[in-house]
Parts: sequence; structure tokens; C-alpha cells
Amino acid sequence: MKRATILVAVLFVAAVAPAAVGGVAGAAGAGGAAAASNATQQSTGDLVRTTTLRLTPDDPGAVAAVVEYDTPSNLASLAVRARSGTVVSTDGFTETENGLQWDEDTENPSFTLSVEVNQTISGSRALPGDVHATPRPDAAQESGGYSFVDVGSWAILPVPQFSSQWTWYGSGSVTLSSDVTVAGEGAVGGTIAYLGPGATYSATGSGQEFRLVVPAAASLAESPDEILASLTNASAFLQVGARDEHVLTVAAPTSVNWGPAGLEYGGSDSWVLADSRLDTAGNVWLHEYVHTRQDFSTTSATQWVTEATAEYYAALLTLQQDRIGFDAFADHLRRGTRSPYASAVLANPYTWTYANYVKGPLVYGNVDRAIRLASDGEHTAEDVLGRLNVDTDGRVTQSEFLSAVAAAGSDDVASYAQRYTQTPAVPDMWSRAAHAAAFAGEVARLVASVPPEGVRVTGPYRNTTTGRAPTLVTGETANVSVAVTNEGGATGSFAAALTGPERTLDTAAVSVPPGETRRVTVAGTFSEPGAYTLTYGYETRTIRVRAPATPNATVEVNATTAAVGDAVRVSLTASNPAEYPATGTYPVVVDGETVETWTAALGPAETASFETSVTLEEPGAYTIEVGDRAFTVSVEETQAAGEPTGSTPGFGIAVALVSVLVALAVASRRR
Repeated sequence: MKRATILVAVLFVAAVAPAAVGGVAGAAGAGGAAAASNATQQSTGDLVRTTTLRLTPDDPGAVAAVVEYDTPSNLASLAVRARSGTVVSTDGFTETENGLQWDEDTENPSFTLSVEVNQTISGSRALPGDVHATPRPDAAQESGGYSFVDVGSWAILPVPQFSSQWTWYGSGSVTLSSDVTVAGEGAVGGTIAYLGPGATYSATGSGQEFRLVVPAAASLAESPDEILASLTNASAFLQVGARDEHVLTVAAPTSVNWGPAGLEYGGSDSWVLADSRLDTAGNVWLHEYVHTRQDFSTTSATQWVTEATAEYYAALLTLQQDRIGFDAFADHLRRGTRSPYASAVLANPYTWTYANYVKGPLVYGNVDRAIRLASDGEHTAEDVLGRLNVDTDGRVTQSEFLSAVAAAGSDDVASYAQRYTQTPAVPDMWSRAAHAAAFAGEVARLVASVPPEGVRVTGPYRNTTTGRAPTLVTGETANVSVAVTNEGGATGSFAAALTGPERTLDTAAVSVPPGETRRVTVAGTFSEPGAYTLTYGYETRTIRVRAPATPNATVEVNATTAAVGDAVRVSLTASNPAEYPATGTYPVVVDGETVETWTAALGPAETASFETSVTLEEPGAYTIEVGDRAFTVSVEETQAAGEPTGSTPGFGIAVALVSVLVALAVASRRR
């Protein structure tokens, strides 16, 4: 799961540039009167970045990254800074001391980087981003070993990251989307890429897609199917929220001197040594997966929680999958009672090295057992991890950790946790009988999801249902219904909330008996733009609310000259280019007086038209304004019927023309 402290996330800053102006000239109308139109455009579009990674076998240790942008027509400026790599060449970009500056002319500017890949945990080049590494049994081997490497024929590397700033013309918006591809064989996740020959296996479960990449140079100790089965089972049983839609795991060839046994990087991707086994309490495949389910950062006092929970749940889930017995599970946790780990104060990282991997799982496991007993199986320590995942600021303090323990268990359990995290005291490993009493009993296992019709959006722009909240605008209302199924053996409680930057819009809770499904619904009407949070169980979703977009508007009048009493037709077409609703109010003003007003309320990509007529009763020049568009219409006085025109008496123009034609005909016959 992508965490708040992640350093590898793309940074983008956008500002609105001076508004664009434009017009469409009208064509001449029938009868010599000119029809006029005037249009302004609200341009919106995507700024698309495509990064293509390529091996450079002649230069092992580095790969090439070709970065190309597809620029929308209303882009005004673009500045890019690569967080790693050396610029080799550019097209449409100029290098500056602050990075790369677009020339504002090239439609598809690009640059090529040489990216150094080889990195170590403890070497001079520190790992970038948010990294969790699993030490090998002989942790001393970790020093100097690789965390990412390129051997020439294959590479495992972090996906290059960039900082981008851009501006655009007009009142619309330009958003950045990015894609990463591989030139040749390989696979790319959100933050890790593998370049080189190999095979990719996949499986789905609990709303997650798992991809296992096995390089041709790797020899697995387990079958791909078994590894994926273990991961999907863990996804179903670990009820802590924070599930990423896509999870990538690379089986790292063991021919390289790796530092750790596995490494999770950036929130959803990891690599694990290919010879790692599933039938061990130190299950690295599951350890790195548990890291992807942690969506919080820590203080120094809670630093131990990250690795302790990953190691504890890797062992517990392996036990629950019947890949190990209780003795192997107990022996693994009992290491925490040995020196030098036993005397470590977990809340004080200056007192330990690796105690978070050794004493930490033992302490967290004892807290888990205490919570199960105190709550009669209704809660487990998964509820603690889940609460940490939805911590409002994403940074967990010791006080917040203990509060989560108390909420899941009791104040006594929180005091128990405080003792074993804030003092050198160490708990014993519990017995097989104690394990059966706490862990073999029935517990609630709530599985929640938003159904395909679970989100209903209503308001002046649309009335629709969907499975995911779209971008909303002020004035709209969202009703979110969550389906909760209890797959466990004890009744469980489930809560949902819809919160804004400064207040809670709605909360709801439901009790779910074993084997049954209940619905819980929260709703809110959004009066202010901003980021709102939907929380259900330990899952969180962001609902973005914006001010309505401004439509593109085209205004026409059917004539710029007219006779007194004629009606001049005013036509207006409004279209919404945005992916969220738009609204615009258009008064029709004649010489400063509003004669009619039309308001367009448009859903995404919708178009609407309006037409009215203005009758001008006096000769002269009139100004017709619609919004910021203006037209001048000249009105001339008409002649009354039968009024003398200055021609021969009794002969009008038509009669005179007929007389001339008759005379010509007679002359022709005389010839």
C-alpha cells in the first residue's frame, strides 16, 4: 500500500496560466445579412508521460530510460526533474540547473537517461523511497549486498521517478498521467521493474491481482502456483484494509550477492530470493506481502511495529495455511526471549539491532492473544493494524498504538502492551494449549466491498449509480452502500464513515452475525471542494470534490442587420469537456437590459442548447450580449405599403421591369 511518507511518489504541481482567447467567425447569411458567432473554449486534456526502460548489455550496472511526453494543445509550460539518472540526450527539452525545460513548441518532447541500478542497503548509495528489507538468517551478510542490481542480461530496479511542474492556458485543467513500459522482455509494477527474459504468472483474490515474475536466470524452490496460492490466501485472511489493486513480486535469481532475503519497495511491489520456501515460519514471500498491507508511517517509538507485524503475520498465516506446525511457529517467536534481543526496549530503537524482527513478533503475538481472549474472539490484533492503517495523519505515535490496542481489546491489554514495548521486560512464548484456547476459537471475519451499484450520485447534474465514486462537484450528494459479509464464526461489528477536511458528514454501524451479509450506508452533500475520505472497516477511499467546470460556449445571432420589428434569433450551445459536471449561467442582455437568462447544468461530456428571439422595435444600433460575447445589430426603418418611392407615378419597380421585358419581346418579333 502506498504510504504517506513514500519518497518515490510522483510530485506534480500545476498552476493556471493566462486564460486562452479565441473566436469563430460567422459566414454570410442569406439575403446579405451576416450571421455571427463567438465561441470560447475551456481546454482540458492529459499530459501523458511514457517511460520506456531498456537493458544496456554493453554497460552492465545501468539501464536506459527513454521518457516521452504527449502534450495537449493548451499546455503552456513544462519543467521536469529526474530523481535519478544522467541525461544522455534531449528532444524539445533544454537542460537547466533545475532540470529540464520544455521548448513549448515540440508536441512530443523527450529525453533519455542513463540510470544507475546497482544499489546496496548499507553502501554509500542509500536506497531511495520507502523500503522494507528482510534480513537473511546470517544478518551480517546483508552488509554490502545488493538491494537492486543490473547484471547486463537482466535487471531488477526501482522505476525511475520524476518531479514535474506545468501550467496551461484556459480555465480548464491539465492532468498528468504516466505509463512505464519495457523495451523487450520484462515486467513493470508500480515501483519495481524487471528487465530481461522470464515468465509471468498471475492470480486474483480479494480484489487484488497478483503477478509473480520469474526470471529465466531464477530457480524457484516452490512452484509458481503454490506461491500465488499462499499470497491469495493471505490476502483473504489478513483483514487490515489497505489492499492494493495490483501486487508485483519478482523472484530474484540467487546468482547475485543480495543483501536481504527480500525487499518491499514503494507499497505494492517486492522481490524475494527465488529459493525462499513457503514451509517455514520465516516465510519471506508472506513477510514482504504483509508490508504491502501497511499504510502508515511511524515515530521512533513505534518503528518496531512495521517489521514486527510483517514477521509475526508471515509466521501466523503460514501456520494457518498448514504449511508448518505449531512447534515451528513457537520456535520462531521464542527467539525473542534470547539475548541480545530479550533486553531490548522496543519503543527505544537505540537499544536494539534487529529486535524488531525477533522480539517484536513475540510481543505483538502476545498482544494478539490477549486481545482475542479479552474480546471473546470478536477482535484480534488485525484490528490494531487496521486502525493504524486508517490513522488520520498516517503517522502512528506510541499513544495511538496503545489506544488502538485498547479499542480492540481493553485498557488492561493496552497496559500489557505498554509494559512489553516500553521496558526491557519480555513475555514468554505461549503453549500449544494456550494457542488453542485463544486462536482455535471462532472469530468474526468480515469481508466488505462496495457493490457495482453501491455508489449513487444525485444533484442538479446527474442521477447515476456506479461501483466507485467519480469526481464530484459542489452541490452533489453521494450515497455509498457497503456490503459486509461475515465469513467467520462469531458476530462482528462493522462501521463506516464519510469525513471531510474539517468535519464528519455521516457515520453508520452494523452488527453482522456469522454467515450473513448486511448493508451499511453513509451519505453526504458536498458544499465545499476538497478531498473527502470514505472509511469502511479498515479500507479507505478518497472522494474528490471540485467546483463545477466551466462549459465551452458558442453563441450565434442569425443576423447583424434587421428591419424594425424583426426578430433576431440568439442561439447558444454549451458543452462540457471535463470528466466532472459543469455549469454556466448566460444572461441575454440588450443594450444593458437583461431580457432572459439560461443556466446550463451539464454532466461529464454533455452538451445542451438554448435559443431565444429578441424583437427590436426602433431603428438604430443595438448591442446584444450573452455572457462575455457581444454582437452589434443594425436595425433600419421599413417603408409603409403604397408609399411613393420617387419612380414614375403608377409604376413600381416590378411593373417597370415587366414593361421593359414586354418591349424587348415586341422588338424581337418585329425583326
